[in-house]
Amino acid sequence: MSDPREPIHVTFNFNNREINVSAFHIDKSYREAVRKILDIDDINQFNSMAYIEIPLNHLTDQTIPNESKWVFSWNQWNKKDQSFKIEQYMPFPVSNSLFHPNNYNPWTTLETWSYISKPSPYTNQTSDIKHKYNKNFYKLYDVTMEVIGKPAVADWSTKQ
Repeated sequence: MSDPREPIHVTFNFNNREINVSAFHIDKSYREAVRKILDIDDINQFNSMAYIEIPLNHLTDQTIPNESKWVFSWNQWNKKDQSFKIEQYMPFPVSNSLFHPNNYNPWTTLETWSYISKPSPYTNQTSDIKHKYNKNFYKLYDVTMEVIGKPAVADWSTKQ
């Protein structure tokens, strides 16, 4: 039996200096494959990140607020601990008739993976990939991500 979830594949390819997100559907609208030139944000000499934003189309679904997006990101901490994350940004609708909630957070984490390619000896660190997800998102989408090349300390994939 095949997986009924919509596949989305994201590649952070440092060798080719690009990020690729496969084509996919959001609700009833189709999203073309997206490619972005990879810009590495060096937070400092030990930490790096790269990301791509995919706007969610308000024109095809009026219930999606303007400026909503999914953000696919790769992070590396201490030249050792790597993670992939998918977040959703959905701004609160601006209206003079609405009261803004006190604790509203426009960001939601949809899925994360973390990996340590060279765990420190004599600690509880492992090279196992850790995975967390939003259950509603996971029911609909089968996301896989991979990183290729330096500055990543090791190539890896969420399919490992």
